[in-house]
Amino acid sequence: MSKKTKTLIKDTIEESEQLISLYSTHETQYIFKEIPPVLWFGDLKSAKEKILVISANPNKPDMPEDNPRIPYSTEWKKGGRDVTKLEKEYNEYFRTDLWRNPATNWFGQKDKDTGQGRIEQFLNGLDASFYENEKYKYQAIHIDLLPFATTKHFTKIADQLLEKNDWLSSWINKHIHDMIELIHPKLIIVNGKTNFYYFNLCVNIGAQPYTLHHYGKNMIWISNSSPKIIATSFNMGSSCRLQSSDLVNIGKNINSKI
Repeated sequence: MSKKTKTLIKDTIEESEQLISLYSTHETQYIFKEIPPVLWFGDLKSAKEKILVISANPNKPDMPEDNPRIPYSTEWKKGGRDVTKLEKEYNEYFRTDLWRNPATNWFGQKDKDTGQGRIEQFLNGLDASFYENEKYKYQAIHIDLLPFATTKHFTKIADQLLEKNDWLSSWINKHIHDMIELIHPKLIIVNGKTNFYYFNLCVNIGAQPYTLHHYGKNMIWISNSSPKIIATSFNMGSSCRLQSSDLVNIGKNINSKI
């Protein structure tokens, strides 16, 4: 683990405790203090260039399998703060040969067309994968706008959280920029129009001219920035209504444009 990575994880843990204090009352708890922050999913150690996927936030680990699970150890529940262990779990999340398998109903499965499209199939069209797979050029990494598990889905409480304290929007901006600097992605994908809205609301990445592309009723925006930002009107998680083959083809078409 690099000193930079270790510092970033430790700082995020400390900042999560500040957020818990800000957003917890006797009546309401927004952020789970029992659950560690999730800075990324995917193998940052891979020598491949990276493609970065940004969604909303992780869910608590006892949610249904079609939601992203997060590292959740008994050591953490007992007060342990093993930064090295957390980094290992982040990097190995998509290692299907290990005991902790990813939430494949949400991210998509390796080398398997289940009919229902997911992020993995879109990435495959872009010559990338979350999984260890030599046939793809890029290693995909998943991060969230808010890397903390909340009592409700982020998009259902985001306005309340952002209105409650102006500091959160600035924090999200810093967090995303820190992660981009850490990962150095070739390409950034913002997953879904709601997440794209909050991305633009919180993340100061400069005024971006976006080119709009239509795929039937679905839309994709592509920035002229470096790295390029691709934003989809459809969320490629559990609510995706596109077939796997359609997502692969859309990904290939986008790849030809960038």
